[in-house]
Amino acid sequence: MAETRIRLDKQVQKAPASKMVPLSDANGELQYLDFNLLVKAGETLTVLNSVEVVGGNLVIKYTAEDGRQQVVSTALNYSQTDIKVTDAKLDNPSSGVYRLLLTESDGSTFPVDLSALLAVVSQNTEFVVLDGNGTPQSPLRISLTDFFWNSIPRPELTEVYRDLSQGDSITLAAKAGNIAQESIKVYRNGMRQDQDFDYSFIVDGDNATIRFNEGFTDRLKEKVVVDYRPIPAAI
Repeated sequence: MAETRIRLDKQVQKAPASKMVPLSDANGELQYLDFNLLVKAGETLTVLNSVEVVGGNLVIKYTAEDGRQQVVSTALNYSQTDIKVTDAKLDNPSSGVYRLLLTESDGSTFPVDLSALLAVVSQNTEFVVLDGNGTPQSPLRISLTDFFWNSIPRPELTEVYRDLSQGDSITLAAKAGNIAQESIKVYRNGMRQDQDFDYSFIVDGDNATIRFNEGFTDRLKEKVVVDYRPIPAAI
């Protein structure tokens, strides 16, 4: 019959915290050590220094755990072939397909979609009108509107009429269609005149007439000055 002995001077020990591992010391006594600290103390690092292709070989340089740099080289299994483009043309441009067809020296073809390069006219503005999409059949055109041209400050023209003693109107030398009506300023004997209150602006075909509400008389020879801005088409 086997003999079993129990040492009463030793107790079954319990770890003081979680993730603790027992280790015996020099006297054979069990000690508990944090598992994370144990792994970190024995950890070594390998550092990757560089990776490059040299003469068809993949060359990797690294610093090993012992601190010495190591070099590993392995051949890359690929063959180099120079491909040249021998021809490039639009594929069916008349049908609205905008695709560049490249022909390489080995006879293979490669299509390049050009549709993303076409201009998309989104919205005109009061200053700019866009038309076309940038293709040979419909070139992109940008036009400046009349509103843009009329909004540019331009030098005014002046017409002077002297020694007026008869009638109630003057006809401007410029054609009515060449005058920006909102720019008209009328002076009678140096006094600025109010439209509708002092005079009316009348357009009759190409004629532009200033008609005063109070006519001229032979008692006084009067002077009338008219300033206006010509529209761009008239310059």
